[in-house]
Amino acid sequence: MQTWLGPLQRLRRGKARHHPRGQVDPPSDLQVGHHGSDTSSGPTFIAKVQPKYAVISAGKENEGMNKTYCHPRASTVQAVTEALGGPGAKSIQAFDAKVTCAKGTSADWIDVPANDHLWATERDGDVVLTTTGDGTFSRQ
Repeated sequence: MQTWLGPLQRLRRGKARHHPRGQVDPPSDLQVGHHGSDTSSGPTFIAKVQPKYAVISAGKENEGMNKTYCHPRASTVQAVTEALGGPGAKSIQAFDAKVTCAKGTSADWIDVPANDHLWATERDGDVVLTTTGDGTFSRQ
C-alpha cells in the first residue's frame, strides 16, 4: 500500500510475499514488511523501492528482538542499509539465517551495521517520525 501526503509518500508492505508488479514510486519512508523478514522485504524489493527512511517493527525496547520468529533477518537489515546509502553509527541485532529459526541459538544473532535513517523498535523503542512536508524526516 502506498500513501501520499502531498509530496511525501509512505510504503507499507505488511506480510506480502510477492514483489510489487509494475512501477513503484520511491517512498519517502518504508515500514519494512513482516518485522524485517527476508520473504516480505528481500533485497530485490528493497533495491527496487529505494526508500529514504525505514522502520523495522520487530520487538519491544529493552526486550530485544523477535526471537520466536527470528526477525529481523540480517539480509533485510543489510539490504535496507545499502539502499539508504550505507552504514552509519549504529547497528541492529538480526538473525543470520545460517540455520533454521527453530535451530537458532544466540550465536546466530549478529550485530549488523545499519544506516542512521533505519530505526528498529527493539533498539529504538517507539518510532515517531516528523516532517515539515519537504521530504525529510526526523525521529522525535
